[in-house]
Amino acid sequence: MKTKHWVIFITLGLIWSSSFLWVELALREVGPITLVAFRAFFGFLFGVAVVVTQRIPLPRTWKEWAPLIVLGLTNIAIPFFLISWGQKSIDSGVASILDATVPLFTILVAHFMLHDDKMTTPKVLGLLTGFAGVVILMSKDLGASASSLLGQLAVILACIFYAASSIIARVYTEGTSATMRGLGPLVSASAVMITSAFIF
Repeated sequence: MKTKHWVIFITLGLIWSSSFLWVELALREVGPITLVAFRAFFGFLFGVAVVVTQRIPLPRTWKEWAPLIVLGLTNIAIPFFLISWGQKSIDSGVASILDATVPLFTILVAHFMLHDDKMTTPKVLGLLTGFAGVVILMSKDLGASASSLLGQLAVILACIFYAASSIIARVYTEGTSATMRGLGPLVSASAVMITSAFIF
């Protein structure tokens, strides 16, 4: 990797990891559904700006749009809501650590859904070590309030959605540009969450 790639990679890590802190702060003013609606909608607007300025062609067929629409629900709307809801009862540090279980669940999902990504001994050992860490992390709250435990479980469920979504993206969006893989899901996510915000 070149230096610029490392800079981009580290910057992305800082943005992603700090999002849990910003979510915690935002939840003091708005509810989880409204928060996710804003996140998805502003992401959608940014994506549209990128597509327009770079003149990236839009998918033309339903076959191309269908997986992107599904990913809007499984990779944005549902997990964003679960994490935001969970953070009402757990702090941002715990949420960010639990979010690191995504690769663990991805290994499990990939084993059953992909023919070329089966488990190996190192993967199994890594998986067991990772889940042991999660159990240790959650063990201190086993005697705590039910809401705290439910909040952690909500974040873990969100991670399962992320893992499944990564497999869906790999299988069904190989021919789609990276930019459209980012913007496409935001279309359905924005529509669903904005509608939900008005209803609820």
